[in-house]
Amino acid sequence: MKITTADMTASQKRKLSLGLLMLFMFAGIIAGTLLVIKDADRDFVTTDLFSQRLIKGGQAKTLFKVFQDSFLPLAAILLSQMICGFFAVGQPLCAFTLFHRGAAGGISAALIYCEYGLKGFFIIVVMLFPVLVFNMYILIFGARESVRLSNTIVGFLFGKECGDNLSIRLYLIKFLVLTAFALICSVLDSAVTYIFTGLLLKNH
Repeated sequence: MKITTADMTASQKRKLSLGLLMLFMFAGIIAGTLLVIKDADRDFVTTDLFSQRLIKGGQAKTLFKVFQDSFLPLAAILLSQMICGFFAVGQPLCAFTLFHRGAAGGISAALIYCEYGLKGFFIIVVMLFPVLVFNMYILIFGARESVRLSNTIVGFLFGKECGDNLSIRLYLIKFLVLTAFALICSVLDSAVTYIFTGLLLKNH
């Protein structure tokens, strides 16, 4: 029996939308890994534009610098997602933010493994994977809200009544909450990075 979105419950539709958005991040991870393989000289993949400062290195940093490198890129993506929601064509740009973050994670994981070999696996599991998972949930929920508002604006432009769907105040509050979660994530990431850098990276 064929099931369409019209036959789905609200809960099933939410799960489907989150699953589709998650695919963009997974596609980004694969693309980032392949980019490291292609860029043998590491001319591009190590730049902040590609890695988004997710690369874990052994260089000495202050705790504030570690926090800054963790929080600012994540906050910038959330801001981009929030802005995309106010445009009728914001959906693909919002999806790209997920792909880009996934690519940064794939690039960072691949570079760590190339640099440290088997030891890199433990570095990834301890220092990179947890923050990526936390980031994924924060950004996917941000993307979902952004796409939802963007779709509402599209419907409004084509004469569809918005009803209670268009609540800018609630939209901004949701992104404020997501930013708070991003702050918490970055604090935890900073603590883990600061603690384990000396144990896992400096002795390489």
